[in-house]
Amino acid sequence: MNTSQLRWLDLLRLWPWQQSVLFGEYFPMGRRNARPQVKKSAQPANQIERRPGPRPEPRSLPQIRWHLAIYRLPKLGYTLQECEDAWAYANKDFIDVCRDYETYPPRTYHLRFGAELAIAISDGATESFASALWAEILTFHAVNDALDKRDRDNRLQANLWSYMFDTETPLSNKLLDEFRQWVAAKAKLWKRQANQWRVAESGGNVPWFIEAKAERGSHATLLVLLLQYDEPSHTCHYRVMAIGDNCLFHWRDGRLFKMVPDLLAEQFTVSPQLIGTDTDYNRRYLTVEGIQRSSGQFSPGDQLWLATDSLSAWITKESQTERQANQLKKILVSEERQNLSQVFDQLRSDSRMKNDDITLVRLRWVD
Repeated sequence: MNTSQLRWLDLLRLWPWQQSVLFGEYFPMGRRNARPQVKKSAQPANQIERRPGPRPEPRSLPQIRWHLAIYRLPKLGYTLQECEDAWAYANKDFIDVCRDYETYPPRTYHLRFGAELAIAISDGATESFASALWAEILTFHAVNDALDKRDRDNRLQANLWSYMFDTETPLSNKLLDEFRQWVAAKAKLWKRQANQWRVAESGGNVPWFIEAKAERGSHATLLVLLLQYDEPSHTCHYRVMAIGDNCLFHWRDGRLFKMVPDLLAEQFTVSPQLIGTDTDYNRRYLTVEGIQRSSGQFSPGDQLWLATDSLSAWITKESQTERQANQLKKILVSEERQNLSQVFDQLRSDSRMKNDDITLVRLRWVD
């Protein structure tokens, strides 16, 4: 997939505004979540095709079963349209992005040698302007570009994301500058779409407080996971990059095997590392120290969970003892999606978990 083709019109097609998760408290009279009504222009000839899923593999190939389930819930007292979390995932055949529903039907992958899967989650900052849109843009382009091995001249190469995921090579200031440039290009998409909605919604008379919020831009966290299956060893090597307090949890034999970033429960704060739409902000605050990277082996029977901050903090706290970890795992491996939603609602209602948006992406290897 050529990223140079991902113009904003393509994105409008991929993210139907009628279903997208957008914007927080920007207008009075209780309109916490005004949603844009954008008229779509004619589609370009080289459209990006969204495919329903990977092609089935021949029966002669090893049947590697990966189950992917996605859960997404808004804050208590809010609607799902007000949720500022976003997710996206992709392999070589398709890409799917955040939609306006709380659960996603589990998908089974039948993989072959060389198969790759990229998953990303993002948490938009509530106090920022159009942070849900910014989270959507970051996750979509992260999974797309993490799998794209071609440059603008269509030549095979190790792209920026290959170096960003390379845990054996320290992050340099030069590489950080290239990543900031990648962010700046995506910020242009955000500005076009956010400004279009802002003007359309206000009838051309944009209130001063909207202008002030828009001038400050938007901010969000980002966690990207890249997996590649290796047939000879029957294992999968994964690499992860995290900016902020979204976390990857690797479970093995019923226990928490690894966590990235490796945070304590008290380290989850209201001021995590963020990616901004403003170039000066990123130059000041997006640093080498704020980017966490790691790698590992995903094996049959393992589970990988990608969770946004409030859920990550709760998981970290609950996994401190073996008994708590077993109770936690029993809850979160449940296939009853409605029951899981009720569990999260009760935890937030009892103040055992912060009342925040929740996103959980769960990948299981069922051998």
